Amino acid sequence: MSKFNSLLYSIVLIVASHCVSAGAIKKEVNSFEDVQNIIEESATPINTLLVMDNDDTLSMMPCAEKSQCQYLGGAAWYSWQETLLETDPNSGFLVAKTKEELVNISGLLFSVSNMVYTDDNIVPVLDSLRQSGVRLMVETARGDADVSATERQFKRLPTPNTSYQNLLELIRSNTLNFSPNNQFSLASPFKPCDLSEARPVSYRQGIMYLAGQDKGFMLDCLLRSYNSSANSSEHYLISNIIFIDDSFENVESVYQAFKDNKKYEVIALHYTRLSKHKQDFMDGPQKKALQETAKKRWETIMASLNSALLMPAVEN
Repeated sequence: MSKFNSLLYSIVLIVASHCVSAGAIKKEVNSFEDVQNIIEESATPINTLLVMDNDDTLSMMPCAEKSQCQYLGGAAWYSWQETLLETDPNSGFLVAKTKEELVNISGLLFSVSNMVYTDDNIVPVLDSLRQSGVRLMVETARGDADVSATERQFKRLPTPNTSYQNLLELIRSNTLNFSPNNQFSLASPFKPCDLSEARPVSYRQGIMYLAGQDKGFMLDCLLRSYNSSANSSEHYLISNIIFIDDSFENVESVYQAFKDNKKYEVIALHYTRLSKHKQDFMDGPQKKALQETAKKRWETIMASLNSALLMPAVEN
């Protein structure tokens, strides 16, 4: 076999191997160390993008002990409120009369709450992965109105023993950079894939704000833009995606969006570390007490707003 034919044969094998492995699979993980192991075993770091959910995946409302958890404003609390709006609109536990009011109240709670990591190993894992060449990105259901609150929360999350001051800087410095000036933000808000019927989204400092829209479709839209960027070289194109989210619904949406896509090898990870924490609030034996505590926390906030402000931005 000539050198040319041998080289051609090798290229065919590489391409064929890539095509066979492309597509999507789903797995379950309980820690960010599990995520690191999966990446190290299956992906080429320099071509890998780790996409992370925010609420109850990267960060959560503070929780020193179960009885002292601030469920108010967290993912489980929001899901509970959404369910009440649909199934029991006259419930005394409801903080809002409409979905729009609930979104506004959620935004208020983000703006006045700091958060903590869901896993003590998040920072060491992310720092190790970025050193190997993995790019980092957050895909959150929060909307454009939550950008300032989210960035403030990330700035308050420390990154000890790294070269970065906080989580926002760690992500921003190791995320997707777009042409023409290696920007880690895009002019926002914008319509994804130029779809007129989609709600505007934002991409700021490595965080994509989706306003509750489908995470799989929106990620595909962003990557189309990135991989067609004039500054992207073949060596740094994204071909491997690791997605992690505490919501199985979002894991499924990413899986469905990429399962037949031959451009990427995708592993969609269901993050179960807080499953019991959320189940305790939603349907555990102490749910009434935990829900009552969340209600009292909100009533205290509203009482303070009503006593201090002439026209509070939210009403009860």
